Amino acid sequence: MPLDKLVLGIPFYGRGNNKDIKGFVHYRDLIKLTGFETQWDTVAKVPYLVNAAGEMVCSYESPESIKHKAAFIIANNLRGAMYWEYAGDTDDHLLSRTVFEEVMKTAPKKK
Repeated sequence: MPLDKLVLGIPFYGRGNNKDIKGFVHYRDLIKLTGFETQWDTVAKVPYLVNAAGEMVCSYESPESIKHKAAFIIANNLRGAMYWEYAGDTDDHLLSRTVFEEVMKTAPKKK
């Protein structure tokens, strides 16, 4: 499959470890959770939450991680990005707005 035919999917939710956080949790709800510390995975370029014991309990996308993915899309000449579970975004559309702004700001301009 040619790279310029592919889009990168970006979830607007996190997936918990089913112990501390059960199943899938919308981003809009993740950012309100208490009792966890946010960490950054320098390889995957995504945030994740850890519990008091230092165990990873949930990974997810954020505006910062979306910026890294947008740069990957542009650098690798992918078709673009798509996201799912739009309902997981914040009321002010923080994630979807970041996807649009970051992918479009460096996208080739159509003539």
